[in-house]
Amino acid sequence: MVLSFDQIILLIGLGFTLAAPLGPVNAEIIRKSTQHKLGWGFGILTGFGAMTGDFVIATSILYLGNEIFLEFIEIKEVKIGLLLLNIFVLSFIAYMGLKVDYASLAKEQRDKVSQYTLGKIGKQYVLGFAIVVTSPWSYLWWTSFGTVILESDIPLGDNLERLIVTMFFLAGIAFWIVLITFTLAMSHKVAEPRFLIYIQKIAALIIAVFALKLVYDVLIIIV
Repeated sequence: MVLSFDQIILLIGLGFTLAAPLGPVNAEIIRKSTQHKLGWGFGILTGFGAMTGDFVIATSILYLGNEIFLEFIEIKEVKIGLLLLNIFVLSFIAYMGLKVDYASLAKEQRDKVSQYTLGKIGKQYVLGFAIVVTSPWSYLWWTSFGTVILESDIPLGDNLERLIVTMFFLAGIAFWIVLITFTLAMSHKVAEPRFLIYIQKIAALIIAVFALKLVYDVLIIIV
């Protein structure tokens, strides 16, 4: 399989534009990256957890077909179940962000690297993954993306070609994750602690707004 330069740039660009808009994943990356001097690492873990969810959905659509996922996501019980799960995940993250105060941030700043255990690392990765795979809108977006790719001249003749296409797309997402976390890591060195608290609370409020929007969507479906 040989992808042209234009096709590679297109795939990376699509991945970047998917990842860049502010949403629950980026809000959580911002929240974690401003929480501790090593918070950028947890921000990256959040992003890569979300990217894993994107990988699962993208490969499923490219391998199985977007029609299957359209039918799946349109089942009322499935949509409500995914929405409720997503509301729970986002509400939990928002709560953790809103309860932060100066004392807790100061404690985070004093914590040693050794206290950031594999359990905490795994938890942050799973949170990023859960945000994506529990959101029905992720499936709808990727269904649309799958249609664009399937109808293009990008080669998708076998499983290897589909995998390569997906990896170039994810490269664009990875580029955004590294870019935003690196930028936040640099700003963390000069920002005042109270300013970092404001950033965390604003990010948590954004996540809470998304959760409330999903509550509204559930009520619309039920009513």
